[in-house]
Amino acid sequence: MKIIAVIKKKNYYPYIALGFVLFIILSTLNYFYKDNVLTLNLGNSYSVSASQYDNYKSKSREAFFNYIFSNKIQTLHRVKNVKNNTEQTIYFKKNNSEFSLTLILNDYVDDKKIENILNEEYTKRLKANLKILDENLFLFDFETLEEEYKKSRISDIQLAYNKLKNSEFAKKYPAPNCYDSIEFCLAESIEYYKYIIKNLKIDDEYNMQLFLNKLGDENYSVSNIYQDFTLNKDKYDNQSLRQLFNGSKHKENFYINKYDDYKNSKFSYEYSLALATNCNTENYHKYFLCVSKTFNKLRNIYKNEINFPFKIKYQTPLEKQSFNLLLETIKILIFTLLITYILFILTNKFLSRKL
Repeated sequence: MKIIAVIKKKNYYPYIALGFVLFIILSTLNYFYKDNVLTLNLGNSYSVSASQYDNYKSKSREAFFNYIFSNKIQTLHRVKNVKNNTEQTIYFKKNNSEFSLTLILNDYVDDKKIENILNEEYTKRLKANLKILDENLFLFDFETLEEEYKKSRISDIQLAYNKLKNSEFAKKYPAPNCYDSIEFCLAESIEYYKYIIKNLKIDDEYNMQLFLNKLGDENYSVSNIYQDFTLNKDKYDNQSLRQLFNGSKHKENFYINKYDDYKNSKFSYEYSLALATNCNTENYHKYFLCVSKTFNKLRNIYKNEINFPFKIKYQTPLEKQSFNLLLETIKILIFTLLITYILFILTNKFLSRKL
């Protein structure tokens, strides 16, 4: 009854109205302050995490993020708290590690949108790089080149064997029958012809004709035999054949040619010159070992990184996390009553006289 009597007094109406308006104003200001002012200079924070292979995300992160937030999501960005957690024991260091950082954007962007754009662009670039390396594998991969060398040597032996066996010289002076591999038979034929030319003597025509199974044949005189063997020496004794049976020299020539192909390729010009600068070119065989190791390491990284997407989560500001509507309303109500009461004490007598 006392409260109703107080309310009926006209000099209390302005204070009730003032209290109500003050409560609305303070509630609005409190919400705006917590929602905007407190976080105005902090930006919008996101936690970024992912697995990575050979610390690749750490190495490529700056260039990749600069591209994304300049072209795909146009807003200023900065990062902090970059971490690389690698499990390491006494004996081993894992290739995989955990990568994390805090991403801060000037503008709010939905975390799922950022995650989708980052992963889509990251995967696209990895696959594009992997495709380039796979398409040019024949230029630098050591195992591929070794297989090619083996096939090349077999082909060269076959060509040399056919050239010798199908020549008029070999038909006139057939080598003994051979039923082993083509390489072995070619080597035996070469040694057979070298033996003959080495043992030709003017006074030994009888034995030579006997050796060739041409006894009494005037066409197989020592002078004729010597002339035939001299004119056809390139068929059984030449630099190409000597290199063919000298494995290291033949392989060196193969890799010299492959080095020329590699250096003159579009791939080498556009992608690989900087990566291969530490490889020694004094030995081309070892050079391709080095280049192959460099690029196959990248191939392995790309293949693994495709399976390690980014995970993005928006970090709700602490003020928003701790905002409780009921508690904030009670606080504003108490504060409003306190201010209204102070104003009532200070102005009640003056207002009573006026009324």
